[in-house]
Amino acid sequence: MPSRALLLSITLLFLVSTSCRDSEQSAGKTGQVPDVVSVRVQTVQKSRRASVFNAGGTVEAREKVDLAFRVPGKVVQVHFKEGDAVRAQQVVAELNAVPFKQAVDAAIDKSAEARVKATRAEAKYRHMKRLYKKKSLSPSDFKKYETASEAAKAALVRAESRLRAARRRLTETRLTSPIKGVVVSRRVKPEQTVVAGYPVFTVVDIDRVNVRVTVPEQEIVHFRQNQSARVLIPSLPGRTFPGEVKMVGLREDPATGGFPLKIEVNNPKRILRDGMSAEVCIENDKTVDILTVPGKAVVRNDQGVAVVYVCVPEQKKVFARPVETGAESGETIEIKKGLTGDERVVIEGGEHLVDGAVVNIVKQE
Repeated sequence: MPSRALLLSITLLFLVSTSCRDSEQSAGKTGQVPDVVSVRVQTVQKSRRASVFNAGGTVEAREKVDLAFRVPGKVVQVHFKEGDAVRAQQVVAELNAVPFKQAVDAAIDKSAEARVKATRAEAKYRHMKRLYKKKSLSPSDFKKYETASEAAKAALVRAESRLRAARRRLTETRLTSPIKGVVVSRRVKPEQTVVAGYPVFTVVDIDRVNVRVTVPEQEIVHFRQNQSARVLIPSLPGRTFPGEVKMVGLREDPATGGFPLKIEVNNPKRILRDGMSAEVCIENDKTVDILTVPGKAVVRNDQGVAVVYVCVPEQKKVFARPVETGAESGETIEIKKGLTGDERVVIEGGEHLVDGAVVNIVKQE
């Protein structure tokens, strides 16, 4: 019994000792001084750069044509479908040419007949002219032969004109594309009857495309042909396409209240499509004051907001400052909003910081 009581006393004493030690450790943690983070800082840099103009626009095919037969008829051949590539002057569809060939044959016969009549009338006119000069023919009779000859010549001219028109209509039974490009629309099929002028194909040249944007009046003077541009396509994230200014508008567009600007972009793989939305960035000859910091000075907080840590040496603390960033250039990044230019920001050690953290500045640049 005494040994059991002794064991119980020792156990209680151990539990009390452990509880007291844990309480002391907890109290120590609650009142401990925050860790000091060593950081490097740098003063925000001020500089000037070319102004960057940003605008939204639309991708346009460099050339776009609607193809239509110039004569009516029944379609017998359709050689292309949507998405097919065509060459310039390549036949894309054909009409039944039989009635047009018959019209040509008939016009040939009429022309030949008119030529014979005109030749005979001219020969008779020349003969009568000789008689008239010899006073063997009255003026009124001579006038009849002269008029008949002129009428026969006029009939020949009309017949030859009709022959040329018939031959032209025959060639127009074969529809060709005037440009190299891609078929983006087909509205016809074999055995279909079409009327003249109805667009049966649309072909676009997108090996090079244009991006059209609108520039405000106060900005248009800063642009010129051959300026470099960058084109971004929202539906193709991460891709940038180099371009070049090809047209600077000289007249305000009443519909937009601005001046048109056209940027040409090479598109050999035909990634860019007619009608796509685009964003254009162009450096012009206007300069602006900017603030920059090293790219590593910008970090993301828990909410994903871009911040820089501004150092206050008097307090030996740093405070998170939300910023709006701009273009990157090498290892620096533009700060568009959030800084005034006189701040010193953390450029090393920022990943370990929180707002109001105590710091030790190991190096200042």
